[in-house]
Amino acid sequence: MTPLVLAATVLAGALGATLRWLITRALPHTPWWSLGVVNTVGSAIVGIIAALPESFWTYPLMVGLAGGLTTFSTLAIMMVPQRASIRVGPLLAALALHLALGIASCAGAFLVTTALV
Repeated sequence: MTPLVLAATVLAGALGATLRWLITRALPHTPWWSLGVVNTVGSAIVGIIAALPESFWTYPLMVGLAGGLTTFSTLAIMMVPQRASIRVGPLLAALALHLALGIASCAGAFLVTTALV
């Protein structure tokens, strides 16, 4: 990775993280919704970029923008019950939904982009 690609990746990551913050502020104060949106959109971005020929922008957009936008660590901490009274079943269902949406959006975006290119 050249210094220019590294700099572009860092800047794109900052943009992705800023977009994530803005999205969490714009959506209702339910963390599951905003987290689902950013992870699904970020996964779709990865699918689109992966389907395109590699270029200067591959790493900045995939690793930087999409990496800054998505957040597995937030999903992981949301899986830790905050109280003993929380049932594990709904948490696992939410986790399965988030993972399924992320994988489906990545695969769908990849297939659509491949078909169009």
